[in-house]
Amino acid sequence: MKLNYWEQLSKEARWRLPRKEADNLLSAYQRKDQSSTSTDTELILHFGAPQQLVMQQAHPQKYLVWLLALTFMSLCLLILPVEWFLGSQYFLELPAFPMQLLALGTICSIGWFQCQGTQEPVRQLPHNLLRLLLILTVGITLVWCANAFLFSQAEQLSYWVDMSHGIISGYTIARLLEAVTLLSVFTGLFALIQARLGDRRWRAIYIVSLASSTLSMASLRLWSNMDLSAPLHSFWYLPELIYFLSLCIIGLFGVLISLRFR
Repeated sequence: MKLNYWEQLSKEARWRLPRKEADNLLSAYQRKDQSSTSTDTELILHFGAPQQLVMQQAHPQKYLVWLLALTFMSLCLLILPVEWFLGSQYFLELPAFPMQLLALGTICSIGWFQCQGTQEPVRQLPHNLLRLLLILTVGITLVWCANAFLFSQAEQLSYWVDMSHGIISGYTIARLLEAVTLLSVFTGLFALIQARLGDRRWRAIYIVSLASSTLSMASLRLWSNMDLSAPLHSFWYLPELIYFLSLCIIGLFGVLISLRFR
C-alpha cells in the first residue's frame, strides 16, 4: 500500500529524528500547507521530497546514537539464536550470560524509548500489539509445556518416543523450540521499529520476544545436553526450573514497566 506524502514524511522524520523534533517538523509543515487538498505531487514541488526535508533537519550524531541503541538491542535478541544456528553454544553455556542479555536488553529498551519515544494519545493498546502479545504468550506456553514434560518424564522419554512413533522426541521438541525462537526474533525486531515510528509501548513486545527467545535457547541447551542414560537424582530439574522462572520474571517485570509508564 502506497503511503501519501504526510505518511512518508512522518515515517522518515520519526525514524531519523528524536520524537519531539519529528513531531515539531510535521506540525510545522502541515501548518504551511494551507490547502488540505494538495496532491502528493504538489506537496513535493512546494516542500521537496520527504527524505530531503528530514535530512535537512537531521543531526548525524543523534541519528548515530539511535542506530547504536538499535544495534545493541538487536544484538541482545540475536546473539544466542545466531550462535545456535551456526552450531555453537559458547555463550549459551555461560551460566549468567543469557540472563544478562535479557536484563540489558530490557533496561535499554525501557530507558531509551522512555526518553526518546512517545505514547499515542489513546490509552487503549494498539490491536496488533495485543495480537502479537497473545501469539508470543502461546509460544512461551509451548516452551513451558516441553520443559514440564522433560522434568516429569525424563526417565521415560525413550518410552514416549516409541509410543508416539517418534512424534515425541528430542528432535521434534528442538524444532519446536527453534520455531518459537525464530518467531520471537522477528517479532522483537519488528517491535523495535514500531516503537521508534509509533507508540513506545511496542517496547513491551520487544521485551516479551527477548524473554521468549532467551527461554527457548536455554531450553534448547537443556534438551541437547541431557544424558538420559545417566541416572537422575530426585529434583534434578530444580536449578533449571528456577533459572527458567527467573527469565520469565525479568521479562514480566519489564513488560509491566513498559505498559505502566506513559
